[in-house]
Amino acid sequence: MKRFQSARVYLGLAALTGIISGAIIFVLLRDPMAGLVSGTAFFIVTVVGLATLDLAIKDEPPQDPNKPRLD
Repeated sequence: MKRFQSARVYLGLAALTGIISGAIIFVLLRDPMAGLVSGTAFFIVTVVGLATLDLAIKDEPPQDPNKPRLD
C-alpha cells in the first residue's frame, strides 16, 4: 500500500509543477499553446525525475546472489 501512496504523492507533485510552470509560461508569453506544451513537458520531466530518485533511494534488504529475484 505504501508504494501506491508514494506514487500518488509523486504524481500530485508532478501535476502541481506542471500546472504552475505552464501558468507562468502562459502569463509571460500570452500563448496558451506554449503554456500547455511547457506544462506537459515539466510534468513528464518531473515524473521521470521523481521515479528515478525513488528507484535510487529504494531500501531493499540484501538478496542472496544464488537465489532468483522473482522467486
